[in-house]
Amino acid sequence: MISVCIPTFNYNITNLVFSLIEQCNNEKYNYEIIVIDDASTNNQIKEQNKIISEFENIQYIELNHNIGRSAIRNLMAQKAQYDYLVFIDADSAIPSGFISNYINNTTNNDVIVGGTSYGSKPKNPSLYLRWLYGVKREVKSDDIRSQNPYKSFTANNFLVNKKLFLDIKFDESLREYGHEDTIFGYELKKRNINIYHINNPLVHLGLEPSLIFIAKTLQAVENLFYIYQSNKNNSQLIEDNKLLLILKRIEKNPMRKLITSILIKSKPLFLGILYSTKPSLIALDLLKLAYILEISSKNIKTNIN
Repeated sequence: MISVCIPTFNYNITNLVFSLIEQCNNEKYNYEIIVIDDASTNNQIKEQNKIISEFENIQYIELNHNIGRSAIRNLMAQKAQYDYLVFIDADSAIPSGFISNYINNTTNNDVIVGGTSYGSKPKNPSLYLRWLYGVKREVKSDDIRSQNPYKSFTANNFLVNKKLFLDIKFDESLREYGHEDTIFGYELKKRNINIYHINNPLVHLGLEPSLIFIAKTLQAVENLFYIYQSNKNNSQLIEDNKLLLILKRIEKNPMRKLITSILIKSKPLFLGILYSTKPSLIALDLLKLAYILEISSKNIKTNIN
């Protein structure tokens, strides 16, 4: 009935897989769990994960080279044998009834998004920024997500009809972290495919230290600018993303160079706030804006030359 797909990289997925096996066996579902390791560099974790290959209904595959977040999800869909795919990020835990909540809502729904939740505030201060961002920006009720169903699409926890997924797929030109779900959500919107948001959150466990989180955030901004460059005439896609909308407005502003210069020079200030004991998400927003304006400015100069 379902193929649960878990891409992983340097993360121990055994507890997650055992929880899924227990839920599926208790409900007597026809299922398989596909785990593909995207060329992890931590051999100890790889050895720990290999234990799952001993269980029935498990496909465990280790890739010899890293193919990226989009390509690995597409590969999983191609290997899946069932009609519905459930994509789950490796650094997650599932609540009771997780699989049943999805299966019970598949009637007339080809795409279902379950949402995200976070645990209590971390004791390690270096993890606080990532937790704060998750709690304030990523945790949304199904009612709130349903108000902007395509904009609220996230790839960390969703069910999709296999045939539909293989028709769209994730954009494999986006190899690094960030915004592959932005493009996928937009493709669903173009096709008028309904996204059904339910209260079925994964618990996000993989909190990164601020240094890594900020680096990944800026990588996501680079991906977003690539999307922008490829879709400059696509007002619908741009209007669905606040950062791209602001970028487009500033690019048309006669004060563009001054605004860009001020924000770029302020990057150390934003970083100082983010690395402090009281980080601000406004500082993170401004850092992202400064970075995408910096990329845009360099791109303009390159084109002129």
